[in-house]
Amino acid sequence: MTMNRVPRAALLLAGLALALTACTEPAPAPTASAASGAAAPSGPPTASSASTPGSAVEPLGERLPLTGALTGLSADAAGQVSIDRREDGTVWVTLTGVTVTPAYDPFLLLSERSFAVDSPRPPDILGTVLGPLTAESEQSFPVPDDALASPVRSLVVLGTGDPGTSRLAAATF
Repeated sequence: MTMNRVPRAALLLAGLALALTACTEPAPAPTASAASGAAAPSGPPTASSASTPGSAVEPLGERLPLTGALTGLSADAAGQVSIDRREDGTVWVTLTGVTVTPAYDPFLLLSERSFAVDSPRPPDILGTVLGPLTAESEQSFPVPDDALASPVRSLVVLGTGDPGTSRLAAATF
């Protein structure tokens, strides 16, 4: 009964999003290095140059292309993630060599938070849902224009099931 799971997942997502809207972090005060005009690293950010939570991040559309590795959070995961602008001007997320096990109704979310394997935070469902993840090892998803203005820090694979929504894997940019 896959048709019943989609509305359930959508309702669960909407309810959790409303519940977590009060859990936003205030913007941090500028640091001494920012005030002194320290030079920012050149080149596009990668998973290895991920920023810390709370630090300022430019909008997604200004940081392309981005690449990262998918890391398991509550599931075994592997694969590469890239976000780039195509010749026609559209922006796409491409997953290559992706595996997530176990995966229960997995879907992708562009998030403004970074994730660590040992993070104590609950699943972050605030972000832009890209669509369901399938069993194919290579998949592409269009990025909506409104997400390009957001300071996206990660791509998160969420799964719905019992007892609720779980962070299965993430790639941090």
